[in-house]
Amino acid sequence: MSFIADPHLYQLGAQLRSEVQGPERLSQALRDEDDLEEFYHLFGHECCYAQVWAREGLSRVERALATFSMIATLGPSSGTLAVHVRGATRSGCSRAQLRQVLAMVTWYAGVPVGQQATATVRAALKGVPEAEARQTQAATPTSTNADLVAQGRELRRRILGDSNSEPGATDVHKAHERMLDSHYFGVLWSNSDLSLKHRCLVLLGVMCGSNRLHDAEIWFGAALRLGYQPHELEEVILAAGAYCGELTYSRARQALTAAIAAQAT
Repeated sequence: MSFIADPHLYQLGAQLRSEVQGPERLSQALRDEDDLEEFYHLFGHECCYAQVWAREGLSRVERALATFSMIATLGPSSGTLAVHVRGATRSGCSRAQLRQVLAMVTWYAGVPVGQQATATVRAALKGVPEAEARQTQAATPTSTNADLVAQGRELRRRILGDSNSEPGATDVHKAHERMLDSHYFGVLWSNSDLSLKHRCLVLLGVMCGSNRLHDAEIWFGAALRLGYQPHELEEVILAAGAYCGELTYSRARQALTAAIAAQAT
């Protein structure tokens, strides 16, 4: 019994998957397919590629960044992640951009997940031609921690709105706030290898990949504030449904709906 529901969608998805992953990778995957993998390839062709990647609404780079961040956060699915590393580079993402995604995955999903993802990306990038793979050097720190805190707090206010500590915050919480301002916003978000809009898109991908969506309304609101339109963010949610599952799709959609309503008030 074949799972193929729509031969046209299947062929469209196969063509687009070949463009993103490379024809050699697709040929090998289909050659090695058995009856246990039949639905996996059907779902990949007809849903992930024909009905997600083929859509307008996001650029190829934006869609690759969002998908890569979701897959990297899902955990030790290194085979799938390696495929999406190659897909991201073929879609126009630079090594510098992938490095920034890994930094955000590490911050939000934890060091073990970040280490696993980094090892997979390093292996997948070997032999990949990338003109700027080594041209971006780490900047020599020139700011004091107080400067970084002030710079980060201002950027945090720009992205999220009010950045004041909660009334009655403990010393531990205040220390965490300073760490957010100095290292997260002052260092990570201030790095120009990834634009603020793209960084917000990556963060939403990380949240969907980890199914940690309790702050998603805030960050959907930030994405709207930075210039994304609701229909563009709906593309991220659609990808989350394909790559992260129906429950993640439902929770992300609720968060976006709430963020849109909050923007309207």
